[in-house]
Order: sequence, then structure tokens, then C-alpha cells
Amino acid sequence: ANPALTDRFIYYPASPPRGYGFGLTTYRGDGNPLPGFSGDPLFLPCTGRAEDVLNAYWGALNTENRVSIAVKQIALQDGACSVLVRNRFA
Repeated sequence: ANPALTDRFIYYPASPPRGYGFGLTTYRGDGNPLPGFSGDPLFLPCTGRAEDVLNAYWGALNTENRVSIAVKQIALQDGACSVLVRNRFA
């Protein structure tokens, strides 16, 4: 692989059913070094308020490797969006 080039993948998935969403991550699994994520976005349950979802997945991440997390909520009624972000260095 040429380090001067970047591979980009664009996904256009169907809208998930209510209570589910898609997750993207930097790493997949354990290892030294950590293996990079590959494959399709993860299909994840997302129940409760956006803040509850953010807290649940933040708490599930390995504390040594987690850096940040974002949750985007899209209102079914009008498509209005809000994004919550947590960064361990902020």
C-alpha cells in the first residue's frame, strides 16, 4: 500500500428501523498493534435518548483505547438532526 494515498469507502445504507443505527469505528478487535476496522458499518441497537446511547457505547469501549464517540439523532417527524460528541481529551 502506498502511504501517500488514502482509500475511502462511501456507504449509502437503507434507513435503519427505529431503535437501530450504524456504527463506524477506527479499530476492530484486539491486537498489538490494534487491527484497523474493515468491512461494512456495524448495525447497532440504539434505545433511549441520544445521551443514553452515547453513554452506553462509551462505557462499553476499552478505556485504554477509546478516544471519542459521536451520536447523531435524526427526528422522524422533520429530519432535524442533533449530534452529541464526547472526547476524552476535551
